Amino acid sequence: REQGREALVPGAHLAVTANACRENVGGTVTTLNGAMQLQVVAGAVGGTVPFQVTLQLNMQNLSIATASASGRTSGDMRLALSATSATVMSMVSTGTALGNETTANGRTMTGTWRDYRQEITVNGTATTTALNATIETQNSRIDSTPVRYTLATTTPFSSSTAGTITAGALQVTARSSNLRLTTTGPNTFSLQVDAVGNGAYE
Repeated sequence: REQGREALVPGAHLAVTANACRENVGGTVTTLNGAMQLQVVAGAVGGTVPFQVTLQLNMQNLSIATASASGRTSGDMRLALSATSATVMSMVSTGTALGNETTANGRTMTGTWRDYRQEITVNGTATTTALNATIETQNSRIDSTPVRYTLATTTPFSSSTAGTITAGALQVTARSSNLRLTTTGPNTFSLQVDAVGNGAYE
C-alpha cells in the first residue's frame, strides 16, 4: 500500500481458489482446496487506531487436509471490526449459515451455525463474549441422527487475560429439553437441566 493510505478500503476484495495446492508445513504435507472471497463492505483499516471496518467473507468447500485429518468449511460471515484505541476493540460476526466438517481418527463430525451472531469486546484486560445461534450437528457421541438446538447468551461472559470467567449465562434449547449454564463465581458454574421441556429446572 502507499504510505499514508488505508490498507483496506470499501470495494477492496480478495478471491482465492485452490485446487490440490500442497505445502510442507513443519514436515507435514498439507493440501488446500476450495474457494474463498473477502470484500471490504464499509469503513477502512490503516496502520493506526481508531478504525472501523466491515468485511464480508464467503467460503465454498474450503478445506485443509493432512494424511491423518481434514477440515472443510462453507458458508458466509460478515465481520464488523472496530477499535477506539490499542486496548479497546470489538468484533461482531453474523451470518445465515456457516458449516464445518472435521475428520480425524476415522471419525467425521459436522456442524452448522445458522442465523448466528457472535460478539467479542476487549477493554484492556477484560473480555466479554456472547453467542446466539441455531446449531445443527451430526456427532455419533451425541446422537445417531442429526441434532438441532439453539444457543442464547442471556448474560455476556466476562473473562480476564488469565482466562478466569467471572460472569455469564447461557441457555441451550433442544427439541424436548433445555439446559441453563450460569456463572456463580470465578470459574464456577451452575448447570440446571429441564429434562422434559416443561420449564422446570433441576
